[in-house]
Amino acid sequence: MEPELNQAKGTDSSRSRMKLEQATRLHWFHWVVVIGSLVLTFFAWNLAKNQVNDRVERQFDREAQRVIASIKERMKKYEDALWAGVALYETLDGQVTHENWVDYSTSISIEEKYPGISGLGFITRIQPEQAEDFERAQQQSQPNYRIHPQHDQSVSYPITYIEPFGANRPALGLDIAHEENRFTAAEKARKTRSAQITGPIVLVQDSNNTPGFLFYAPYYNHDNCKENEHRDDCMKGMVYAPFVVKNLMLGTLSEESRHVNIRLSDGGEVLFDELVPENDDFDEKPLHAESYSINVYGRVWDFEIQSDNSFRMAQKSSQPKIILFGGIFIDSMIFALFVLLARANKQALAYADKMNDELEIKNSELEQYVYSASHDLKSPLFSIQGFAYLLKQCIQSKEYDTLPEYIRKIEDAADKMRSNIEALLEVSRVGTTTPELKPENAREVIQNVIHRLDELQIIPASSISLHGDATVLIDSVRLGQVFENLIGNAAKYAHPDRPLEVTIQIDDSRRDAAEITVADNGIGIPQEYRSKVFGLFQRLSHETEGNGVGLSIVKRVIESFGGRVWLDDSDLGGLAVCMSIPKAKATKPSRAA
Repeated sequence: MEPELNQAKGTDSSRSRMKLEQATRLHWFHWVVVIGSLVLTFFAWNLAKNQVNDRVERQFDREAQRVIASIKERMKKYEDALWAGVALYETLDGQVTHENWVDYSTSISIEEKYPGISGLGFITRIQPEQAEDFERAQQQSQPNYRIHPQHDQSVSYPITYIEPFGANRPALGLDIAHEENRFTAAEKARKTRSAQITGPIVLVQDSNNTPGFLFYAPYYNHDNCKENEHRDDCMKGMVYAPFVVKNLMLGTLSEESRHVNIRLSDGGEVLFDELVPENDDFDEKPLHAESYSINVYGRVWDFEIQSDNSFRMAQKSSQPKIILFGGIFIDSMIFALFVLLARANKQALAYADKMNDELEIKNSELEQYVYSASHDLKSPLFSIQGFAYLLKQCIQSKEYDTLPEYIRKIEDAADKMRSNIEALLEVSRVGTTTPELKPENAREVIQNVIHRLDELQIIPASSISLHGDATVLIDSVRLGQVFENLIGNAAKYAHPDRPLEVTIQIDDSRRDAAEITVADNGIGIPQEYRSKVFGLFQRLSHETEGNGVGLSIVKRVIESFGGRVWLDDSDLGGLAVCMSIPKAKATKPSRAA
C-alpha cells in the first residue's frame, strides 16, 4: 500500500506542477493583445510626428512672412517721412531754409519714431556751372559748406541739409553724382517720379564701413513742369534718408521678437548676415530654411531665412516621444500584467502557506496569553473564595477577632484581580490597535516623562540623566508609556544599598533607526530569567508592587513602531533595556525651494 500511496502523491505533485507551469505560460491571445497594442502605438506616434512637423512648418512660414511684411511696413513708414519732407518743400514754394529743415527734422523725432534711419536730408539738383553760386548761398547759414568731390557727370546732386547733423557731418555737401549707385538711383527717381533706393553703398558717415543704401523721394517745380515737355527735367531735388542696413534690420526686427535668422543680399552683395556660427542663436542644422525675393523701391532684395535655436526650443514638442515611449511603457505593463496574472496562482499558494505559518504562530501566542491570564486571575479568585469561607466560619462561630484580617485579605485579593484585569485590557489595547506614527523628537517625549514623574514625586529628575537626540517615527503617547514603565521598573528594583541612578542614552548614529538604552544601578535581572520577563504577569519578586505586565507592554509598543527590544548588562551595575526604533525618512527638498 505504501508504494501505491507514494505513487499517488507523486502523481498529484506532478499534476500540480503541470498546472502551475500552464498558469505561468502566455497563450496566443495574450500575444495578439500585446502585438496589436504595439502596432497602434507606432501608428499614433507617426501620426503625431507628422502633425508636429506640419505645425512647425506653418509656424516657420508665419515667422518668415512676418519678417518680410515687417521690412515692407518699415520701408513704407520711411517713405512716408520722405514724402512729408517733399510736402514741406511744396508748402514753402521751394524756399526751404536750413532753419526750416532743422525744425522739421526735430518735429518728427527721427531717432524715436524711425529706428534704424541714420538721418533725414535734403538734396538739390543743380547744373555744374551753378556750383559756386550754390556754395556761396549755403555758406550764409552753413559756413563750412562745400560741394565735393569732383566728377564728370552733366548734373550735380549736392546734399544741402542733413539732420541730425553731428553724426552726419561728413555727408554735408556730398555730391551723390560722383558714385554710380547713388547717381543711378537718383536719375531713376527723377524719371519715374517715385521713391527709389540705391544699390549697396558705404555711407561716408559710417566709420565701420558696413553696407548701406540711400532712400530718395523726388520733388519738382510743378509750374515749370507744365511748360516743359521733358517733365523729368523739372525735378528740383530729393528728400533722402541714409541707412546702415544692420541698424535698419535691428531697428525693424529685434532678435527678441523673432525666431529666425536672416541673410539679406542685393545683386549678390550681402547687406546683412546672421547665418554665421558667431551668431549665438545660429542653428547649424535648422529645422526649416527658405529663400525669398522682393522688389523694394527699384531694387530686388534676396532673403535667406532659417530657423534659429530659439525657434527649435519654442517648437520643440515631446508629444510624439511621449506617445511612443508611453505606448511602449503601457504595452510593457500589459505584458507584465499578463505575466503577473499567469503567476498569480503560484504566488497565492505560496502566500497561503506563509499565512498558515503566521496563523500558527499567532495561535500559539494566543494560547500562552490565555493560559497566563487565566492562571493569574485564578490566584486572587481562590484567595477571595478561601477567605470568604473563613469569614463565614468566623461569623457562624461568633469568633470576631480574626474578622478584620479576613476582610482585608479579601479586599487585597479583589484589588489584585482588578489590577490584573486592567493590565490585561491595557495589553489587549496595545496588541490590537494600530498606532498613528508621526516623526517626533524622542528626547522631548522622554523629557516630558521625566518632568511628570518628578512633579508626581515618584522619581526625582536629579536621579535621571538624558543624553543624545533623534527624530523617530512613533506615537508619542505610547512612547511616553514605555518610558514611564521602564523608569518605574528601575525605581521598583532599585538596589537597597545605593541611591537610584538612571541613564538614558539616545544613539542617532545609525541611518535607519535610533537606539535608546535605559540603564540603571538596581538589582538587575539574572541571565536565566531575561527570556521570561517580557511575558505576561512576570515579576522577579512577589514582594514588589505591580502586576508584571510592564515589560510586556514595552515590547508590544516598540514592535508596533516596527522596532525591537532586548536586555543587556548595565555599566552602572544593574540592568540595561535596549530598543531600536525606526527613524522618519528624510524628504527630498523641493526644486522650487
